[in-house]
Amino acid sequence: MNVLLIGSDPTIFQTGKAVFGDTRKRHLAYARQLREVCGPASQIRMMAYTPRGADYRVRELADGLTLYPTRSFHRVTFLPDLARLLPTVLHRWKPDIISPQGPWEEGTLAFFLARWLGAKYVPQLHADIFTESWRREHWLNPWRFFLGSRLIRAADGVRVVSQGLKRHVVARLGVAEEKVAVVPLGVNFTPVDPRTPKEDFKKQIASQLSGRKTVLFVGRFCAAKNLELWVEVAQMVAQRQPGVAFLMAGHGSLLPQIQQLVEEKGLADRFHFLGSVGHEKLPEVYAAADVFLLTSHYEGYGRVIVEAYLAGVPVVSSRSGGPEDIVRTGVDGFLTAQPHELADAVLGLLADPEKAARMGRAGQARMREEFSLEVLVPRLVGCWVKACGHERPRAGQNFADAAAANEVRP
Repeated sequence: MNVLLIGSDPTIFQTGKAVFGDTRKRHLAYARQLREVCGPASQIRMMAYTPRGADYRVRELADGLTLYPTRSFHRVTFLPDLARLLPTVLHRWKPDIISPQGPWEEGTLAFFLARWLGAKYVPQLHADIFTESWRREHWLNPWRFFLGSRLIRAADGVRVVSQGLKRHVVARLGVAEEKVAVVPLGVNFTPVDPRTPKEDFKKQIASQLSGRKTVLFVGRFCAAKNLELWVEVAQMVAQRQPGVAFLMAGHGSLLPQIQQLVEEKGLADRFHFLGSVGHEKLPEVYAAADVFLLTSHYEGYGRVIVEAYLAGVPVVSSRSGGPEDIVRTGVDGFLTAQPHELADAVLGLLADPEKAARMGRAGQARMREEFSLEVLVPRLVGCWVKACGHERPRAGQNFADAAAANEVRP
């Protein structure tokens, strides 16, 4: 089986400790699994947005994964640049599956390309496009919803990252339930040695965290994360427990605005902003936290929650879509909607370290069992195989050849 992926994340071309995310490792795992299931001739080719100024070239990696950068002057030229790459990508190669990361701009190109080549069209849905917050986030989003809805309805299969998104796709778009596969993003995350005291990581990150309970945020500083509410909850917590510190890791256009808000509320001495943190350094950041707090308007999934749990940190989150699939109130964290309830949940965990540790362990055990790469990578490859309408080929057999020989029955 051959799979063509189309995405907009340039970090797949990056390596090293400063890289934010584990995109490349995850896709290498997909490629290995595809070859194991569908034979050694199977390939994944991925076309991804990259800026023109970056020194990215076509990269043929291990296990049948090849990367093609668009080297675009601007995001607005992404689609023409994808079209320009197609003769190179398709030279003496034909995909069985074409799967765009989003079902709108690149999804349109992927749909018509799939129909032209006779491939299966399997778009992915990572964002909760059914919320008003998402539609208001960008002036193009209402149009993206209109276009994406139609392309999802026309798909041969759809990959979504949460049960909530599946329910919306089935109920609101009328897609048959069996066509929608729930496959969250597998997280490649190795926690620190649990024998190392939490205090060591606090001192390592910032002296102002030393000796203080610490509440953590990791993510983009953007409208969807509702970080004004995060600061409001932090203020409530600080008023009732003066010794608490707040740690925020990430970058984005709203970072200066949030820093200014913290200043205005007189909380500057309580907050520490880390900026962008490379994926390999994130386990040390989570290890310094006593509670992880998320206040998003919406989340398609909630990857940072999975990371927090893998680090053994309990989670307090707003009810915002994806987190409702992950957080179990009273078991490994708390889900709520009101600011004072979020603050109460944080304060309760800070005041009861044994309870916080117990919830963190419960979340960690579940993440390893249900959200690890080892579990989710086979599910995604299974989604592709199902979309092709075939059963699993025998080991070592090329998927296309097996189908032609009637070895794989529809």
